[in-house]
Amino acid sequence: MEHLIEKASEVVDLTYNILNIEKTDRRNNEQVQIRAAIGKALSAYMKPAHVGKAMGKDRTTVIHYNKQHDGNLKTWRGYAEKYDVAKDVARASMDEATRSYKVMLIDGRIREYQHRINELELQKHSLI
Repeated sequence: MEHLIEKASEVVDLTYNILNIEKTDRRNNEQVQIRAAIGKALSAYMKPAHVGKAMGKDRTTVIHYNKQHDGNLKTWRGYAEKYDVAKDVARASMDEATRSYKVMLIDGRIREYQHRINELELQKHSLI
């Protein structure tokens, strides 16, 4: 999971760079919008706690971003554009990363099953 969190942190930085916005902790509209947009975009790939870790925010903040998203798209001027960029950056970076992570998990399960099969084979041979 650490690899995905690192990849998500790269998404955060890249989105700021593409939009030419300095990353700060200020609470002005531009900063709040980009954080909310990135949080929502990354939520398609990870749980809020992991998104929060990648962004340096609490998971409850990410949950708030997700709950406010539809309203933000409709009424918050500038948010939709930031979200579109964040979504595209997240898709480009996270699709392959999440696939690789899932393959790694499956490979681990296969190794566990293979180990168990080997144990059962030995047990079987001891009975013959």
